[in-house]
Amino acid sequence: MCAKNAALLDRLFRLGILYKVVDGAAQLVGGALYWRSPPGLLSRWVRLLTRDELSEDPHDYFATHLRTWAAHLGHHGHVLITAYLLVHGLIQVCLGVALLRDRLWAYPWAAVFLTAFAAYLLYGLTLSFSPAALALCLIDAAIIALLVWEYRRHARPARRRIRALKSVATVARRSS
Repeated sequence: MCAKNAALLDRLFRLGILYKVVDGAAQLVGGALYWRSPPGLLSRWVRLLTRDELSEDPHDYFATHLRTWAAHLGHHGHVLITAYLLVHGLIQVCLGVALLRDRLWAYPWAAVFLTAFAAYLLYGLTLSFSPAALALCLIDAAIIALLVWEYRRHARPARRRIRALKSVATVARRSS
């Protein structure tokens, strides 16, 4: 691959990881704010946001299902959403910062977590289609592909250094 393409892919990778770090930070803030909010707040917001739509069409599929979903969340759902936002945000920020600092150990971990969250998004898409979820899934797939490419690019020199150190150690043992 030519150096120009490699530099472009490297920039795209860093931009994708930066997007994940910012998204993770927003999830941390959102999770903290949601944790401090009263449990019925989401249901009240959903009722407020869907009020106009339901006044025009009382049988609107999206609005009625959204209201039903929000009403059934309760305390358990409040805890689940908070935990998801905080854990997912923390993982994204920590791994993203490690990747931006070129920490080799972070690449496999990031691939595992990103693949798991993308698989969860795909599962959600099978239950109900969402163009936004599909777009996020495609972005995650592109970041995973760039992650594998970057890992291979960074791991080659590290493997060479390890082989060189092993050969130096072997020569040192034989000479002593």
